[in-house]
Amino acid sequence: MTRREPDAYHSMTYGLGANMKVAQIIAGCLAVIALLVFLFTSNVRVAVSEVALYASGFDKYHASENTGIARAELVRAAEELIQYFNSSEEPVRIEVLRVGQKIELFTQREVLHLADVKDLIKRVYSWQAVALGYLAFFVVLCWLWWRKLWLKGLAKWLLWGSGITIAVLIVFGLASLVNFEAVFTQFHLISFVNDLWQLPADVYLIRLFPEGFWFDAAMYIAGATALEVIIIGGLSFLWLRRTRNQPGV
Repeated sequence: MTRREPDAYHSMTYGLGANMKVAQIIAGCLAVIALLVFLFTSNVRVAVSEVALYASGFDKYHASENTGIARAELVRAAEELIQYFNSSEEPVRIEVLRVGQKIELFTQREVLHLADVKDLIKRVYSWQAVALGYLAFFVVLCWLWWRKLWLKGLAKWLLWGSGITIAVLIVFGLASLVNFEAVFTQFHLISFVNDLWQLPADVYLIRLFPEGFWFDAAMYIAGATALEVIIIGGLSFLWLRRTRNQPGV
């Protein structure tokens, strides 16, 4: 019986070590996903709330000429739309001057669709908060697991997360370049439970935000995310290279 005790002890120790390794891998994989989600949702939040991006799109796609509404009125409408997206007010109601007359910018169907868009934006903000919370939790886990080597462990997973994020962005970018219309349609089918997004081509929402506008917005979000992960991945790689002679994690 006494001889078996060391074997049992080593078996138990090995089992605990293996379970800990599995826990670290699961937590690290979740951190990789959280990094992608956090960066993407953060850039979506910036895009939603930055009036300069709206104004740039209006200029590029000649929104003023296509609608007969002065640029200053369109920019003001964009500011009100941003305020709507980031508030609890319902429904959206935006009036603009067109040829000297005040008109309602959006039809009832557009208003209902914008309510759906707002719900989606709120979900994106929630995903951002959850992802940030998990990343903070993962930093604490790294310190608890590896103590003095916690930065090395964190850098390893951040490097993995950066690489996977870049791969996802490459796939998205190629798909968008080949057929953005199909990607855009699939996005709507996944994001909305109704067909309110299928609007006539002559409504103001479509004339203000044509497909090209959304392609540019998607490329902005993807480009900003790519730049961020390149910085994060580069710093992580440099740290791992600097600490390569330290014990493994």
